[in-house]
Amino acid sequence: MTKVREIGEFGLIERLARIVPHEAGSAANGTGVRVAIGDDAAVWMPKPGAQQVITTDALIEGVHFDLQTTSWQDLGWKSLAVNLSDVGAMGAQPTLGLITLGLPQDADVADLEALYAGLDECARHWRVTIVGGDTVSAPVAMISVTVIGETTGQILRRSAGRPGDVLAVTGWTGLSGGGLRTLQSAGGVQQKSDPLVLAHLRPWPRVTEGALLAHTGVLCALDVSDGVRGDAAHICEQSGLGATIDVDRMPLHPALIERFGRDEALRLALDGGEDYELLCAGAAETITRAASSLDQETGTVLTPIGELRERRPEEPLVRLVDGQGRPVDLPGGSWDHFRA
Repeated sequence: MTKVREIGEFGLIERLARIVPHEAGSAANGTGVRVAIGDDAAVWMPKPGAQQVITTDALIEGVHFDLQTTSWQDLGWKSLAVNLSDVGAMGAQPTLGLITLGLPQDADVADLEALYAGLDECARHWRVTIVGGDTVSAPVAMISVTVIGETTGQILRRSAGRPGDVLAVTGWTGLSGGGLRTLQSAGGVQQKSDPLVLAHLRPWPRVTEGALLAHTGVLCALDVSDGVRGDAAHICEQSGLGATIDVDRMPLHPALIERFGRDEALRLALDGGEDYELLCAGAAETITRAASSLDQETGTVLTPIGELRERRPEEPLVRLVDGQGRPVDLPGGSWDHFRA
């Protein structure tokens, strides 16, 4: 198989640039790109009056992904999707992407073409143009993605929570964590027909849902990358509040319960992470309106799971209770890169 060292940096860039949509597709998807891959920098014209939203994320082999359980094509999809999720969680539409690859010299070119095929799949679905990036030599595979989006509407913020706001989450959480455990126990890539494995390998960013939340008057949201409990704490920290989560209201997917049992399914739903659903907060009537809009426009369920409250120094930032309001002791928490 052809190795990166055999074709060099510019030969690799030429091959990868053929795969992703760039200048030929920019007019059709409305990104306003004037110069894309091939020059020293990209050039685009943002929409008049639009606010720009920018995010970046890095994935490192052995830390964020394992090539024994993740194919290169799935890795391409996921590396872009998690960034689209960040932009969507702000209520914005992603438009442009930049990809930086760190690669060992003996990396197979065919693997990298598969990676870019996955990126291309994801980019085309959400009408995102890949406009450039960089390639460097590295001891292990590393992928860094930057996505730029824009909106002319309301920006969703973690700091916009208010006491008494209802806390709600889209879709199902815990599936990605369950999928990772399934892959690890099997020791290799499994069929993506498994809903848990699919959720882990091919996360579906809630871009349309984020825009709908903003349109219906929700002000506070973020995407669930660190787990519901941990991300609720992020809202609390930024909003200066506390939160109560009713564990009996957490949406648990039947497949998750069947494979792990109800108790472990709840742990995964609270702390599994990498679900990329949206956790939002708003007045009760706003959440009700948002739930109706999401159901009608996308078929996505928005489930109330708790509320925000004044912060009490003697209580944890996020309290877990049951349906009767009794405290629930369930150890756990969100992922921390420097405390793992």
